[in-house]
Amino acid sequence: MATPYLTGCIALYMQATQIRDSATILTSLTNYAKPTTTKFNDQVEYVNSPIKQGSGLVQIYNSIYGHSFVTPNLIALNDTEHFKNTTVLTVTNLSEESKLFEFDFAASIGINGYNFSESSVPAIQPKSYVAVADVTFDQPSIQLEAGESALINVYFKQPVSDVKHLLYGGFLVISTDDDVAHVPFYGSLDNQKDLPIFDTKVRKKG
Repeated sequence: MATPYLTGCIALYMQATQIRDSATILTSLTNYAKPTTTKFNDQVEYVNSPIKQGSGLVQIYNSIYGHSFVTPNLIALNDTEHFKNTTVLTVTNLSEESKLFEFDFAASIGINGYNFSESSVPAIQPKSYVAVADVTFDQPSIQLEAGESALINVYFKQPVSDVKHLLYGGFLVISTDDDVAHVPFYGSLDNQKDLPIFDTKVRKKG
């Protein structure tokens, strides 16, 4: 049912805003999608990984009436060998009044989906780990006038973990007094090129 649901959301968005540009529609939908959460070991609550949920659950009302527009709408940090530690956000105030935009981030649970005892074939059940990346902004907030845009530098540090090829991530949080937008980010520890693509373990016939 995902396809007809999103098709209906896009139709509502186009009718309400008169916007037809596919990139703008996609950004609006993902900016205002709501990330889901989970409890690690049934205790501390974390955001679910964007590896599992993408940008989150579509909130079409917020996409139509929200006044934040943030690009890029997804940040891929790559692996340790090719790590991209800096991203420039473009934040636009779509409202008709001046707004204070504040910046924060929410860390998600790390995921490892490889069974290294089986030559790195995918695990039947991925394992979750606490692996929090460090995120800083060149400024904690900025005042934008109606229709004004600004560039915000975002700096990332990978989490420290003994788990090989761990997938980590989270969400940048861009908020005003009555509005919250998100941008998912994700990356991988180690070098993905080191992962074997064939299962080379010799198995006995039983």
